[in-house]
Amino acid sequence: MALMEDRIRKMIEDHQRWAKSLGRSGQKLVAEDLDFHAAELPAVELTNAEIPGADFSGAVLPRADLSGSNLASAQFTGADLSGAAMVKAMLDYANLSNARLEGANLRRASFVDATLTGARIEAADLRGADLSGADLRGAVLARSNFDRAFFDDTQLCGADLRGPVGFETLIRCRIDIGSPGKPDVLDGDAARQWLLDAARA
Repeated sequence: MALMEDRIRKMIEDHQRWAKSLGRSGQKLVAEDLDFHAAELPAVELTNAEIPGADFSGAVLPRADLSGSNLASAQFTGADLSGAAMVKAMLDYANLSNARLEGANLRRASFVDATLTGARIEAADLRGADLSGADLRGAVLARSNFDRAFFDDTQLCGADLRGPVGFETLIRCRIDIGSPGKPDVLDGDAARQWLLDAARA
């Protein structure tokens, strides 16, 4: 990050001008595989950026706004995204293992085939989010809102599901609660009932 810091910060500043001016000035951030590793960017605004494959592992991003951004295949392992806004963000195939997402606004974000093992997603807003194929094993999902979200082949072994809401209204509900190598798939009403029972535990 140190060798690229000035260039990337200039790209961020140009993007923020672009966003605030509605495209009349600055330049939209469009780049692949940028290195934000361990960067400290609290409350950074990167709405509608196109940065697939970016490396945010270990980055400090509390209250960041990444809404509408393309973050497919990005790396957020161990990143602090507490209180971040990622509304309608594309996070398919991203790695958010052990990331902090407490209180994050993840409404209608796409996490298709994303890795969120061990992530802390407490009291987060996941209404309408697509978690199809996502790996949430060992994740903490307590008190989050999953109203009208999509669970399709979502892995939940060892996840903390105490107190979430919205499981009654899931658009799709097919989950794997088995351990690695020993799948235990529940579908439809059986999956929904298992989630409701886990939330009440």
